[in-house]
Amino acid sequence: MNNDRLNSHDQATRDMHKRDTHNPAVPDAAFYNADMLTVQSANENNKKNNEKTAAKRLPLTGQITAKGLARAAVIAALYVALTLTFGLISFGPTQARISEVLTVLPLFFGFAIPALAIGCMIANIFGGIGVFDIVLGPLASLVAAILTYIIGRAIKNDILRVGLGILPPIIINAFAVPLIFILSGMEVVYIVSVALVGLGQTIVLCGLGIPLYIVVKNLRPRLNILR
Repeated sequence: MNNDRLNSHDQATRDMHKRDTHNPAVPDAAFYNADMLTVQSANENNKKNNEKTAAKRLPLTGQITAKGLARAAVIAALYVALTLTFGLISFGPTQARISEVLTVLPLFFGFAIPALAIGCMIANIFGGIGVFDIVLGPLASLVAAILTYIIGRAIKNDILRVGLGILPPIIINAFAVPLIFILSGMEVVYIVSVALVGLGQTIVLCGLGIPLYIVVKNLRPRLNILR
């Protein structure tokens, strides 16, 4: 009788242990780890897809953030400051705007596009030659910045990227600025003025713009503020 009771007790203990072992309320470690890996993989895929989607956005239709607005404001302020600081060579038939060095930035950042246009408008308000300069000058900067941005997105080779990226601000300004002079009543020879403005743009962008491109290219992966 005692042996039967002992056997019954042992069997009940084994059954209880078996139920505890297979209790569905206790997650299986292997399944738990597999689920975590699945979730992590899904999050990484979503992040990559979001980055690809952001990369395909047009420059003026991307998401506007406070950080982007702040950076754009800094670029606009720098453009104004450089233009007015070097005012003697920033305006007139023979000009070489040092601030045009910033026109390489759309190769990296979409928020540089409106920043350059706004900076040009403010600078022309303070030191320009009238309403045509205030309206058409920023428009030329805007078009050039958009084209530079598109080149930056389409071309990955650094030499071609920067070599072609500096062409829009050189060419567009070379033809647009003399037209602004004429519309504003200045007596200039259009073709001569095109050559002089184009030369000034080329000097600034080749002498300062390309080095700035190299600096930003090297610093961007290291500094969070440039990402």
